[in-house]
Amino acid sequence: MNIDELLDQIQASVDPKALIHSTTTTLQRSGCKLSLRGMSTKKFVLVDIDEALGDRFTGKRCDFLLFTSQADGILVVPIELKNTRIEPSHVCAQLQAGANYASRMIPPGVRCSCVPVVVYGKSFHPEQRRSLSKKRVNFQKGKRVIKTAKCNQDRNLANALS
Repeated sequence: MNIDELLDQIQASVDPKALIHSTTTTLQRSGCKLSLRGMSTKKFVLVDIDEALGDRFTGKRCDFLLFTSQADGILVVPIELKNTRIEPSHVCAQLQAGANYASRMIPPGVRCSCVPVVVYGKSFHPEQRRSLSKKRVNFQKGKRVIKTAKCNQDRNLANALS
């Protein structure tokens, strides 16, 4: 199965109302904006996890989940938006839940990498930043570093992934 077919399969497994189709969109949660500008025009699947899971799931979850192609497979990006104080353990748990959700959607044997991203708002205390930098998200037998980006900046997601 090629990457485009795999992305089509992932997209078909998600409720259509939970899909975001444009990289010119700015997404917002709790006053924190995520800019999709600057993202590649490659095929992608972007899922609003709140819409996808709705009220039937009450556990931890991230805000968005991005699947896109990369040179050697699929890139999975769990995204959490925080405009208030960041609690590193809580944010890590939300991103981990997104990575777990994504891993269930990808067939065995498909090469994947994962870049968890937290987009933060007004303040990010140095102690919180240090604590978050020590946290990792487990994905396909590896531990992934959490990237950060500032709310309300143009191209913040693209910058976090570059």
